[in-house]
Formats: sequence, structure tokens, C-alpha cells
Amino acid sequence: MTAKKQTTYGQLEKSLLAALTEGGEVSAAELLRSVSTPQNSYTIQAVYHVLRKLRRNGVVVKVRDRFSISIPWALDIIDLGRKLEEKIVFAPSAEQVIPLEGESLEWTFSSLLSLDEFWTNLMVLLLEKSTDRTVFNFCPHPWFYFLHRQQLEKFYRTLLRRRCRIFVLVGDDQFLDRYFCCQLDKRLYRCQTGSGKLVGGTKSRHVMVIGDFIIYVVLNRRTATSIDALFGRITSTEHREIRLLHHELSSSGNTKLKIVRDSKRAASLRKTFLTIEKEG
Repeated sequence: MTAKKQTTYGQLEKSLLAALTEGGEVSAAELLRSVSTPQNSYTIQAVYHVLRKLRRNGVVVKVRDRFSISIPWALDIIDLGRKLEEKIVFAPSAEQVIPLEGESLEWTFSSLLSLDEFWTNLMVLLLEKSTDRTVFNFCPHPWFYFLHRQQLEKFYRTLLRRRCRIFVLVGDDQFLDRYFCCQLDKRLYRCQTGSGKLVGGTKSRHVMVIGDFIIYVVLNRRTATSIDALFGRITSTEHREIRLLHHELSSSGNTKLKIVRDSKRAASLRKTFLTIEKEG
């Protein structure tokens, strides 16, 4: 098997598992429709190939012509998740990235990829520390959605299971900004476009509020200008266009993330976000 086919089958396996975890028994044809997108199209033969592998590994069961997740495998995953939560999410080392009231911590990253990975994990940790299950977020452009889409979709499912909600204010109203808002799961997201100046956001500065915590993500000027130009130029989700965007985002660097724990400032920002949403 060539490297390209291995990559394709790997992507298809992830997509099939995501579709199967929605529950119920589904046919191969239904799964094919579920995993096919304008960017990724598969054959029914490829779907059957991956399903056979998943059955051999005890991940999937087949009854007549319909497939579903194996219950013993699912229970193993649940048990593993509990162990990971205990050993990683609630581990003492996790406290090192969470400041005390009135304190702040700051990190510098060499790429947007490494920044986004850290940012996503930090959000989950902060939600565990907060009684507020709503995240408020201003982003000049939702570049993270196109950079780490598959990883973010797993993150979104985690938030849904924890009954969290996100209000995201997108700073601009270009094609990709609107596309992002349209693609979001309405059970999790409330989204609108508009200015972020009222919450301290700019074209190079993201602002996020989770409980008493405020996260500032600051892009360097070159990166912010490049992202703004790309979002202004791209008018479709064709594979070539998205590859161009992904390439530019992957090569960008020198970004900072700062987290502040300030209950009064966080409360003021939450109020401003809610006012913007109401007026929008």
C-alpha cells in the first residue's frame, strides 16, 4: 500500500469512527454519505475495506448489513478516558498553567500549530476549574478552524458532552468568516460577526473569557496581516484554496498566549459580550 493510500485510509477510519459514535446501526452506504465532503470523497469499496479492519480489531460489529460500535470496545475507551482524566486533567502538573487570582502567565510559540494545540488543552483545563460552562471568544478571523479542523471537532464533541456553550464574536465578515459561523454546531455555538473593540480585541489580538480567566492570544504583525489578506482573498472552500490557507498558517510563527485570572475584569468582559450578542 502506498503512503498516499495509507493516509487516505487513516483519514477515512477517523471519519467512520466519528460517524459511528453518533450511535445506532448504519449501513455502509449511509456511512459513505456521512463521511464524504467536497474536500474528501471516498468509494464504497474503501469504506468496506476500513470497516473490515475495524471488525477484525473488535472496534465495530456487523449485524446483517448494518454496522455499529462494539460495546466492549466502547467500555474500554470509557475506562481509558477516566484514567486519563485522573492522571492528566486533574494531575498536579496541570496546575502549573493555571494562575492564582490577580496573577498572569505568558507563553511564546514558534508556530500557530503549537499555539493552537496548547490553547485547546488549556480551555478544557479552565472549564474544569470554572463553574461557568459558557466560553466567550473574540477572534479577528477563525483561522484555527481551518488549521486544526479534525482536532477541533473532537474538542467540540468533548464540550458538548460537558454541556458547555461558546459565544464567538468574529471580527470580520469575509466569506471564510461566514462559512465558519454556518458550519458550527448550534447546540454548542452562538456566533455572530462584528467589531471586537469593546472587548479589547484587534486584528492581531484574540480575547477569550472562561469563568474568572481571560486568555489573550497575540499574533505578530506579519502573521495577522497575512491572515487578514488571505481571508479577504479566498472566496470558496475549494481544496486548492484551503491548502493555500493551511500552508500559510502552518508557516506562521512567533505568537504569544497570556492567561490572566481577574474575577472583576472577567465579569465585566462577560457582560460586554452578552450586550453585544443582545444588540446583534
